[in-house]
Parts: sequence; structure tokens; C-alpha cells
Amino acid sequence: MTLRRALLMLAVPLAVLYISLFMGRYFVAPADVARMLLNVLPAGGASCPPAAQTIVMQIRLPRALLALMVGGGLSMSGVAYQGMFRNPLVSPDILGVSAASGFGAALALLFSRSQVELQLMAFAFGIIGVSLTYILARAYRSTPVLMLVLAGVIVAAFFSALLSGAKYIADPDSKLPAITYWLLGSLNGASWQSLRLAISPIVLGSIGVEEPPGITARRLSQPPRTPPA
Repeated sequence: MTLRRALLMLAVPLAVLYISLFMGRYFVAPADVARMLLNVLPAGGASCPPAAQTIVMQIRLPRALLALMVGGGLSMSGVAYQGMFRNPLVSPDILGVSAASGFGAALALLFSRSQVELQLMAFAFGIIGVSLTYILARAYRSTPVLMLVLAGVIVAAFFSALLSGAKYIADPDSKLPAITYWLLGSLNGASWQSLRLAISPIVLGSIGVEEPPGITARRLSQPPRTPPA
């Protein structure tokens, strides 16, 4: 990866993050947003309207940062799965991880558990889902692409059925909306506390994630493709 591409990949998310802070039903001037962000630094000291400062610093900024962290975590999980299984097709959706994690989170919400317990149950069921997929794919003592994909479809369908059952017995006034919003990825309830809870597992899980050297070597050794005559 060239330096220019790396800087571009870093600058674009930060620019979108900054734009999201002053765009919305309550418009805040970009200059005011910049002053609010500078106020966090020791050298900052410019005053801003209290209402705008509350909206930006307490509502929009935690949501935007959490969305940035969640998106980065999802992309890194896809890279980790592809490197682990040596398969460019695999992803959390295909391996059944998303459906299993959703069922674990639905159980936590169904029994009114805390945010920490919700994350732990979603993580634990995600591990169970990918483990079942790998065990089923190893039925013939190998993990070909077709077997891995088919096993993931089976596990995802199984946990999706369990998730539908959990939603069916959930209270339609309180539990069912919470489960639905969580599955849709709603960030309405994002706060600085939920951001702190999300940063630690994402950062720890990203340590050591890189493209396996064998894939890079094979990619470089492949001859360039020529269009058919």
C-alpha cells in the first residue's frame, strides 16, 4: 500500500466524521464544530452556544465515533476470517457468526442483562457459530470452499430460526423493539460509556490482524491477466 493511498484512506473517514457533526435536523455551523473540538485540547477556550455544544459533544460525536469503530471492526473481522480460513469468500455473514451473535444478544435483551453481559453473550455465541461451521465443514476431513460456505449457510439458518423464536416470545412493547433496533445496528443510544465499552474489544481484537504472507506472495507471483482474443 502506497503512502498516498494510506493517507487517503485515513482522510476520507475523518472528513465524513467531521461532516456528520454539523449535518442534521439541528444544523451547527462547521466553524462552531471546529471550535468545540478544539475546546477539548488544552489550548482551546473559545465559547460556543450551549445547545449546539450539547448536541455535538454529547449526541453526535459519540454516535459518529462508535459508527467509525464498528465499521472498522467489521472490516477487520472479514480480513481475519479470510486469512484464517484461506478463503476470500468467507465473512461473518457467511460463516454464521452474525446470526449466532444476534441470537446471543437477543437472549441478553430478553432477560434484561447489562450492556457488558450483552456483549459477552453476543461474542460467546459468535464463537459457537463459527466453531459449528468449521466442525461441519470438516466432516470430510477437509475444508473446501463449497463445504465451508454450505456449513455457514446451515448454521446461519439454524440461529436465524432461534432468533425468530426469541423475537416471537419477546414483549412487543419493550423487548421486541430493543432486539430489532440492536439487530438493525441502531446507534441512537450511543454514549461515551457505550463507546468506551466498544473500543476495548475492537482494539484488542485487531492486534496482530494482517494479511498472511503466503497470500501476498502468491498474488505477486501470478502472471498478469490478458484479455481473450
